[in-house]
Amino acid sequence: MKPPLSGYPYIMKPLFYHIQNAVLTLLVSLALWLIVIAVSNHIGFMSRINWKIYDILTRIEYNIARRPAADGVVLITIDNDTLAAVHERWPFSRSKFAAVVNNLRGAGVRAIGFDFIFYGRSTPEEDASLDTAIKEAGNVVLAAAIDEEGKLRASAPFGASASATGLVTKLQESDGITRREFTYLTRDDGNAGVVLSWSLGLLGTARKDLLCGLRAGNGVVECREAGGGIWKIPVDDYSKAYLIRFHGRTSDYKRVSFYNILKGDFDRAAMKDKVAIIGLTSSIFGDFHNTPIGWMPGVVLNANAFSTLYKRDFLTMMPKALSMSLALAALFAASILISLFGFKKTSIFIIPAAVLFFMVSYFILTKGYVWNYIRFPVALALIPVLSKKIVDLILHIWFTIILRKGIWIWKLRN
Repeated sequence: MKPPLSGYPYIMKPLFYHIQNAVLTLLVSLALWLIVIAVSNHIGFMSRINWKIYDILTRIEYNIARRPAADGVVLITIDNDTLAAVHERWPFSRSKFAAVVNNLRGAGVRAIGFDFIFYGRSTPEEDASLDTAIKEAGNVVLAAAIDEEGKLRASAPFGASASATGLVTKLQESDGITRREFTYLTRDDGNAGVVLSWSLGLLGTARKDLLCGLRAGNGVVECREAGGGIWKIPVDDYSKAYLIRFHGRTSDYKRVSFYNILKGDFDRAAMKDKVAIIGLTSSIFGDFHNTPIGWMPGVVLNANAFSTLYKRDFLTMMPKALSMSLALAALFAASILISLFGFKKTSIFIIPAAVLFFMVSYFILTKGYVWNYIRFPVALALIPVLSKKIVDLILHIWFTIILRKGIWIWKLRN
């Protein structure tokens, strides 16, 4: 008489074994998946991998699709030529900025944005000349920023004369790359209300029929047109920041030297109805930021952030239900295949599936959608492989230790 449980052929049929293995692998995969979902937002390296995949796709889109920069935006650059031609140390006298504002107003620009804060010593006469120019133009947006002490710093004393003052401080990720911009921040300096971003302030000036920041919730910040239309800016619920759609580097935008505007030596007809953004591009200032498509001056970063709003070229997060369903489908399929055929044979399917995932991710990015780029690869490969290892270990312990011990006890009794 053969002892019960005396070996695999007498314990279960191969088909039953494979079914049990597949079910156990799937159950372990689901348990690990729930753990990953619960802790993924708190694990730094997973967030960094997700952003790195997003950066790669963004660079591919920039190099292949070449989305045009906003035609209605012109950069007025304080570049090396300007520093060489203007025989003053930086910061320039306020009267020179006043002359630039007056010349741009005479050219009929739609809006003027200074993306830096006026600081340094000045005289009451110089301040008065710039204040008058800003007031007469009626379409100048000034910058505010959060300083090293966390306090809001603005371009006093011109704020009252400006069309708007907005925050130029960007949301920088933990890896030092700037991908998003705040839509607004709630003031905590004792003053009630909020501070709109510089880009939103410039948008409201360029589009006078638009009022932004009235309502926020459910992942959007709404801007209302005078005619009743609604712009919905997709934002993160916590930070109220939107993803910047990077349309170009410095060379992709139309540029005119600050010095040329100062001297009146520019094509006025070409400036009509344009949004003029005045900023620093010389490397002397050190105002450079790392972005998904490379380093760029702050004024170009601000131009990209503004162009995202001006062109309504937003990036929207895919519905969570859809992205989760796709990830679970990948998890289910990969877990079953790996449990039945092993990783080597299953890799024939997994590798093409991963390539297809990146192709689909790029396609939906070009259509204005993003999703969590780390969950699908984790569900497709990492979790099923780890689950298979865990199940094999459990079955090994079961067959080699528990069942053998049972056989030994049976032999003693018989």
